[in-house]
Amino acid sequence: MAASPRVLIVEADERVQRGLCKLLQAPALEVIAVSDAAQARAAALEQRYAAIVVDHDLPSPGGLDLLRQLRSQSSDARLFLMVSQKSEEVTLQALRLGVTDVLHKVGTEVDYLKQRVFEACRSANVELSAMALFAQAIALEDDLLSKLRDKSRQLAALQRKRTPAASTATADHSVLVVEEDGWLGYELSRSLTLRGGYVVQLAQTGGEALDTAPSSHYRIALISNVLPDLSGTMVASGINSHSPDTLTIRFQRPTESRAGRAEIIDGPKTLPLLESLTKQEQLIEKVEELCQASLRRAEERQVIVQFREENQELLRRSADLRQRIGQRYKLS
Repeated sequence: MAASPRVLIVEADERVQRGLCKLLQAPALEVIAVSDAAQARAAALEQRYAAIVVDHDLPSPGGLDLLRQLRSQSSDARLFLMVSQKSEEVTLQALRLGVTDVLHKVGTEVDYLKQRVFEACRSANVELSAMALFAQAIALEDDLLSKLRDKSRQLAALQRKRTPAASTATADHSVLVVEEDGWLGYELSRSLTLRGGYVVQLAQTGGEALDTAPSSHYRIALISNVLPDLSGTMVASGINSHSPDTLTIRFQRPTESRAGRAEIIDGPKTLPLLESLTKQEQLIEKVEELCQASLRRAEERQVIVQFREENQELLRRSADLRQRIGQRYKLS
């Protein structure tokens, strides 16, 4: 349900203020009264108003200056200026500021004041109802788009099941191992080859690894901390500069006296992967888990790209409608 329209009264005279609140009291209408410009500005920042009624004779900065400030804060509100005496000059200044009407503070015009403010509130009520409907329409559209994306994922998953595993692109399963002695690479290659779907490439030096980087896309690169020519960090940085999507792991093999370790290099940060590395199987298991997780993310990205390509016109119309509704009704 849409919120009730609000009216803000800015009147320094408490007696007149009470009278206006009583005059404008009505079901489904919220009336807020303040006594000065500072309170009015604060109220306009906190709430949205259908109508703002300002006394011309307010203390500094005065009614017209306050209306000028409120116009920038509450662009949708209908502004009314109350005057004790009619003045053509004041009326013209007010109308230039975008004031809806100038109301004479005399008993004979009380009914007219009430009528004009209520008209503004009825108009605002229609706007509020429209906003609520449009918000529901956007929520429904979100739900429909979500269901379409889910259906695209289901179709993609079904297509993968119908496609033999051997037909999947091995480039997406490529693993690079950079180490001098083959402690990890040979065992990893044997293990992943038996499981199928992986291609393991070995490099004995950092330079050799960097030579292959521009023409190859590796899902994972495992780099020994000790290489004969370059540091592991330098090699990781070079690989990531050519292929930012490659998951780069730097490892230190265990010795007889201490365990090794493995960590993921993410730009300037390092994230622990294995705090205590004692045998190749630990790292091989992690590599397979990371490959599968990375593959799922790649498949998800592919589904999203395919969905956008197949529904370009729908998404364009949706974005255009959201922008126009947002500009008109200031929906977040």
